[in-house]
Amino acid sequence: MRTALSILALILLTGGTFLAVKDYGYVDYDDPAYISDNIYVNSGLDSKNLQWALTHHHAKGPTSHPGVTNLYHPLTWISHMTDVQLFGVNNPQAQHLVNLAIHILSAIIAFLFLRLLLQDHWIALFAATLFAIHPLHVESVAWLTERKDTLSGLFFFATLLTYLLYLQKKSLPLLISSIAFCTLAAFSKPSVVILPGILTLIDIYRSKKFPEINLAYLLDELRSKLPWLAPCLLVAALTFYFQSSGSHAAFSKDISFLSRMNDLPTKLTYYVYRTFNPTSLTFHYVRPPFNPILLQLISIAFWATIVAVTWLLRNKINILPFGILWFLTCMIPVSGIVYVGTSFTADRYTYLSILGFFLIIATLIKNHLPTPIWASAFALITVACTYLSFQQTKVWKDSYTLFENATKAQPRDPAGFTNLATKYQVDKHYDKADPIFKKALQLNPKDYTSLHNLGVAQLNHHKDIPKAIDYFNQANEAHAAEYPPSLRKLIEIEVRSPSPNSQNVHDLSHRYNKLTKYQHPPYLIFEIEALLHLGQKQEALPIFKKLQRLPNTSPQILQKIGQALERR
Repeated sequence: MRTALSILALILLTGGTFLAVKDYGYVDYDDPAYISDNIYVNSGLDSKNLQWALTHHHAKGPTSHPGVTNLYHPLTWISHMTDVQLFGVNNPQAQHLVNLAIHILSAIIAFLFLRLLLQDHWIALFAATLFAIHPLHVESVAWLTERKDTLSGLFFFATLLTYLLYLQKKSLPLLISSIAFCTLAAFSKPSVVILPGILTLIDIYRSKKFPEINLAYLLDELRSKLPWLAPCLLVAALTFYFQSSGSHAAFSKDISFLSRMNDLPTKLTYYVYRTFNPTSLTFHYVRPPFNPILLQLISIAFWATIVAVTWLLRNKINILPFGILWFLTCMIPVSGIVYVGTSFTADRYTYLSILGFFLIIATLIKNHLPTPIWASAFALITVACTYLSFQQTKVWKDSYTLFENATKAQPRDPAGFTNLATKYQVDKHYDKADPIFKKALQLNPKDYTSLHNLGVAQLNHHKDIPKAIDYFNQANEAHAAEYPPSLRKLIEIEVRSPSPNSQNVHDLSHRYNKLTKYQHPPYLIFEIEALLHLGQKQEALPIFKKLQRLPNTSPQILQKIGQALERR
């Protein structure tokens, strides 16, 4: 009865905290790229869409946002497609409720797993409650794009629960279930490839004594975790492959591995800080406004102290090494060691990791305070987190509330200003958009998105083509490898001019096609036609062959170009 009531309380508390999402739509931050404008998702479930989810093969043509294929998470794509199939692409409210339901189910399974592991009902319930309602998790629940967090989290905790049950009962179906859930988790989000490491932590915790780490121990753990390790290694390899060939490649090369490693202690420290002070949250963060070397030294000292204390108390308070190592293990894939995006830190990256801190807090409070005091502490912390999360959920109501909050929460970050101005521009409020773009450029003169959109405003609203061209050229220079939307605009300006310069059309379209891997038929056609005007038939033939291989290219256009090539 106590377990059932606790689960009911989790459902009601979590559902009530996030219920506002039932009225929310898409936000203009990755939701169009992932769902509403994605031709492989917004058409629901069909064979070509499923093929794309599994292989990123563009059977229907390229996506409008190439960055969506940087990560490999086919099960999450299929989840979005299923939502569209069931509810329609114009019903994001239902998709939000599905996301909330998955998060609630994850919290319930987390509670059951922790209760079984810790053998303490109240510590498990409090830790699971914090997982369910912590403000840092609002982003994962209220943002449809982050379905990969909630879905992978569901299978993550199912893996751990079935693994613990298998260790107790030595049942083959439970073993198979745990490996299957691990596979589903990895195919939902690549960052859960650390699951075998978490299983090892569970083994260490259950032994009640921190083991001697040597080569024999590591080899034994490796052998015992191979069934879980295999799908994780496969997903990791696929993710590295798609990242190296996707839009992240240029940015990852622009930021050295050494530079990313230097930032690691500071980033980890900031995640700890935001766990205990979850205010001024937003979708994007810039580097803190302090001396980076001093901040790095303070962070190194902080983590050295944490590690030293944890090591000294490893056999006296065994939840301490378990919780710290849980956090660090979960953070490895999203810590920035591997390039994951432009944000210095991100709330969504804490979805699984900070449960380690919740376990430490819950255990220390309950085991070292009288019952009335720890019960009151649990209640007060729960109320505080519920209130903060309820308020933070309102931020995700729509694009305007999201971006306006970002300009206030992170006034030094151009991302909030750029996205707010872009939203105004899309809604044709050019007079409001332009000064906000310029504010973003004051914060970051190389903000290629703002430069591009100022060019769009000059082109469409102010009708000043020379100024538009200048902004588009600046955007290309600011981008790590030229900015495809700006190149497109420059091509279109040249093609639509009274007397197009064939050499310019060729140069621009060639740069664009090379950058986008010859995936967009109209721009291949521009390059072919320019080459024909320049009398370079032989150079046009290989591009024509690429055009023939692309899906959805008009047969009439292919025939027309083929005839032109034959005549010349």
